Amino acid sequence: ALTFGYLASSYPSAGGIAEYARRTFGRRRFWIFSFDSEFIMGVMFLSVVPTAIPVVVLAGASYLAVALGLGKNEAIFFALCMLLAILAMNLGGIKFTGNVQLTLSIAVVILLLCVTLPALPLTSYSGFQLSDRVGKAMALIFWSYTGWEAATHLSEEFKNPRDFPLSVLLSLGLIGAIYLLVSYVVVGMHVYGVGLEGLAS
Repeated sequence: ALTFGYLASSYPSAGGIAEYARRTFGRRRFWIFSFDSEFIMGVMFLSVVPTAIPVVVLAGASYLAVALGLGKNEAIFFALCMLLAILAMNLGGIKFTGNVQLTLSIAVVILLLCVTLPALPLTSYSGFQLSDRVGKAMALIFWSYTGWEAATHLSEEFKNPRDFPLSVLLSLGLIGAIYLLVSYVVVGMHVYGVGLEGLAS
């Protein structure tokens, strides 16, 4: 994360990683073909967006449907509504989108703190035992460390791009602390898996 932070502060550009690829590799010639690294990186990055965003939105919509006791069709409907909402926010401009994201982020942090802090006294160390599920959990945790490169596209919007690494560092600390807190409560209360033994408490 800090690597991208320092790159963004040194070379602020809306192109993000595509701009860094251009500066690093430039144009390369292979046989009779000439490749523009910036174009290739941009295509690779944009090819992920049409698949990644619907998957993430569908996952969130599925959680919402389960929480409301609804089925798959309702989850798909929620996902479509979320996609339309994202489109509408982007059409509103970067300032409007930034304000909406900031509001949602604050709301999520407050919600997580309201849920996890009162639950701390109810946690038990019996849940913190190594098992064969550790590998599966590590595979999911991997996704918590992806996506930092997407922040580099905003570096051009900073009044002082030198502040970019500090913002990344503060974000990393805050997000890491919340992840640890939520994980500690979930494991300590055993509110996961098929049984959900700790949910009743």
